[in-house]
Amino acid sequence: MIKQIFAATALVSLSGMVDADVLVTKNGERLLGTLESIRGDSLVWKSDSFSTLTLSKSDIAELVLTQEIKINGHDDPCYMDSFVNGMMQLNCEGTESFVHLDMLQSLEPWVDPDYEYFSWTGHVRLTGELFWGNKTDKDWTLDSATNVYKGDFRHSAALYYKRDDNSDPLVEPDIKWIASYGIDWFYSEHWYLNGNTEARRDDSNSVVSRYTLGVGVGYRFWDNDTGHLFIENGPAYVKETLDNSGVEDTTNSIGWRYKLDWSAPLPLWPEDFGAAPDFYHRHTVTMTDADHFRTQFESNTGVRFPVFGSINADIDFEADYDTKPSAGNEKADYQIRLGVSYSW
Repeated sequence: MIKQIFAATALVSLSGMVDADVLVTKNGERLLGTLESIRGDSLVWKSDSFSTLTLSKSDIAELVLTQEIKINGHDDPCYMDSFVNGMMQLNCEGTESFVHLDMLQSLEPWVDPDYEYFSWTGHVRLTGELFWGNKTDKDWTLDSATNVYKGDFRHSAALYYKRDDNSDPLVEPDIKWIASYGIDWFYSEHWYLNGNTEARRDDSNSVVSRYTLGVGVGYRFWDNDTGHLFIENGPAYVKETLDNSGVEDTTNSIGWRYKLDWSAPLPLWPEDFGAAPDFYHRHTVTMTDADHFRTQFESNTGVRFPVFGSINADIDFEADYDTKPSAGNEKADYQIRLGVSYSW
C-alpha cells in the first residue's frame, strides 16, 4: 500500500510539471494526456502521443487527474485527490468522498455553465480513385471539412476539388469542385435549426454550375469523442445549369433536402490492434420539382484507420444517383477512393 501511495504521489508531482493528466495501464504503459470521458465500462483518453484512445476501466492501474471533473452528471465540480487500487478520493467543493472506478457510471471534464464552449474539429485528405460509370479513368482528389462549435452554434465548411487530366493532351481536364457552408443553432440538447448553402461544378456529369440554398431542422442523437449521429431536413432552393450536348439548360426549382451524418468506432475491433478505426457514413437526398420531379442521392461511406498521431489511412466509397441526369450521362456513379488524411 505504501509503495502504491508513493507511486501515485510521484505521478501527481510529475503531472504538475508537465501540466497534463497521467494514466498508467496494468501492462505498464504510461500515457500523458487528458481524460475525455468515462461512460459505463469504457474510458476515453486523449493521449499526447497516440491521439484519442478508448480503454476498458479494468485496464487502469494508476490515474492522475489535474482538471476539475463532473461526476455522474452532478453539477458541482470535483477534484480527484488520489487513486489507489481503483478507489478514487474525491473533493467536491470541500466535501471528501470515496468511490470505486467500477461504480462510476459517467465522468467528464467540468465546464462552467457561464463559459461559452468552443471547439474545432476537421480533416484534410488526399486520395486516389478507382471508379466506373460516366468515367473510367483514375485521378486524385483533395478534400477538407471542418466544424467549429462556439456556444450553442456550429459552423460547418467543406471544400472538394478533383482534377482529371485526360491522357490526350488536346483534351481539357475534367474539373469537379464543391464548396459548402452550414450553420446550426442548438436551441435544446438534441434539436437544432439549420441553414446551408452549396456551390459546385462537375464537368464529368455536364454540370456547368449548381447552387443550393436550404433551411431546416435537425436532431442530434449523440455527439462525443467516439462518434456522432445527426439527421436534418427542410426545404431547399436549387438553381442548376446543365450542358446538354453543347446547349446550356438552366432550371430553378424548389424542393426538399434530407441529410444523415453518422460516425462510430468499428465494432468488434481487437484491443491488441490499438485504437479502433472510425466507420462513417453520410448521405444527402434532394428532391425537386425540376422537369416534373427529380431525385438526387449522394452518399459517402468509409473507414478511417489511425496510423500515427493524427495521420490516418482512408478507404472511401462514394455512390451518386440522379433520376434525370443531363443528356449522355448515366444515372449512377460509383467511386472507390484510397488515400491519407490528417485530422484535428
